[in-house]
Amino acid sequence: MKNLPLQSCVKESVAADATFIYELVLALIRAKDAENYIAGVMPFITLFIHESHKLLDPHFNLGGLLTVDQEDLVEVSRHRIKLLDNPKATIDDIAEKFRVIRASQHAYFSCAFQRNDMAWFCYDGHLICSTHLWLYNFDLSDVQALKQIPQTTWESLSRYTKTLAGPSVLSLSLPQLSSSFLDGNVTFDDVESDIFYDHGPLGDFQKHAPSLTAILCQVNCAQFLLRDLATRNPLTFFKIKFITAYHAFSSLKAINASLLAIRSTAVTQFFSRIDNIPNSSWVLGQSHLRNYLVHYDPHPKTNISSTATHYDVIEQLACRKFNSIDLLLDQQLEQLSQILEADLSLTHESLRAGK
Repeated sequence: MKNLPLQSCVKESVAADATFIYELVLALIRAKDAENYIAGVMPFITLFIHESHKLLDPHFNLGGLLTVDQEDLVEVSRHRIKLLDNPKATIDDIAEKFRVIRASQHAYFSCAFQRNDMAWFCYDGHLICSTHLWLYNFDLSDVQALKQIPQTTWESLSRYTKTLAGPSVLSLSLPQLSSSFLDGNVTFDDVESDIFYDHGPLGDFQKHAPSLTAILCQVNCAQFLLRDLATRNPLTFFKIKFITAYHAFSSLKAINASLLAIRSTAVTQFFSRIDNIPNSSWVLGQSHLRNYLVHYDPHPKTNISSTATHYDVIEQLACRKFNSIDLLLDQQLEQLSQILEADLSLTHESLRAGK
């Protein structure tokens, strides 16, 4: 790939993502209380930085924009876009990672400071992040380690997105977005994590309760928070929706398999409702489309025309029209959010009532 020119569809895809991510970074800088949920959207940002850097550096010498330590942080964070999917870790390994995070935070806050050991955050009434998810998304267990990430790292990530969104790298006329603000109502509260994860029906899922919460947060970030920025950028928002739906269904499938031996009636009914979401199996079968959207690399066995647009490649890989897939993803994310919130009692109102 190093000595080959980039395909036009790939340039178009990277350009759309560069603009969207840069506008997202600007919106987060302007948004009130952005520090309360930026960790929830960070995997979307670092996914773009990691994949675009890997693709474009051989062509445009972008190596000086990020240090090795910053590249390592980006690599860890962008992996969280896959939610609980990890070829090197089982779903039970992920549950153990959350257990370590919970134990560390309990020792840090409850023992040292005699205060609640977890905080959750909602955007317009929908759960989008928690302090446990902050740490999980950066592969940390200690809040002090998160605080020790230098300010220069965040500045470098912002500078990288600004550079790619400028005219000099891709030499394309980039799509222009509106100067949207993430101005939804942000609410947050502290709680004892044991109470939170044992709250109502969420407790039926035992050690996987934090994993289910992580899935809901990412679905809601796409469905509600990022939607505020996406009205004029259908290509990148399509990518976000597809990747979120793909890995949400895959992660839920893994949790379901882990709980087969120990499951209540409520758990059985929950997964039955998930399984009844139309075309979830179709989305999970689109690995070639998923890999193209993530890695900017059409499947090598696919005959992509040199003049194909980004839309063309999506439709060719999926064997469906873009608009029909886009509508399907909207419906699936809406249903995932509704089922997870209702069946797990994870709406803002139920969280407040369960304190």
